[in-house]
Amino acid sequence: MKSDEMILALYTIMFAFVVYMSYKTFTIRKDIKGEQITFNQKPKILQYILVGLLLAMIFMVQGIYLKIILLGISTYFVYNSTEKISFSEHGIYHNGRLEAWDDIKQWQFDDKKDALIIHTSKQKPNNVRIYPTRKEDKDEINKTIRKFKQKKNRKK
Repeated sequence: MKSDEMILALYTIMFAFVVYMSYKTFTIRKDIKGEQITFNQKPKILQYILVGLLLAMIFMVQGIYLKIILLGISTYFVYNSTEKISFSEHGIYHNGRLEAWDDIKQWQFDDKKDALIIHTSKQKPNNVRIYPTRKEDKDEINKTIRKFKQKKNRKK
């Protein structure tokens, strides 16, 4: 296998993963109904640099197939960096993952990283979720979490 074919195969696998994640995000997002309160996430500089590099590669590579793959991957990263953190009666949704209120044991804010840290009761390899939030939304997010957790506790 030539190196060009190997690179194309790797980018095709990356593109397939991006399509899978997009589908997963769409199906989870579609199932969230009812009242939703959304907050912008903190911008991720590294993700913007990655998108810039991917877009620059579009102009450097040969072949329309590879250009389409790179454009698709960069489009996913742009969407991923602009998607909002959503709080609903079902739980907290962010980037294709929904954490149900029943699974959330504890939450706290990390002021150094401007992040909401959620500890879940799931026994998976990582039971901690980190959501990049903005400093100015900290109090409002805390009120929103308390509001939805209280609603969930009253329904039990």
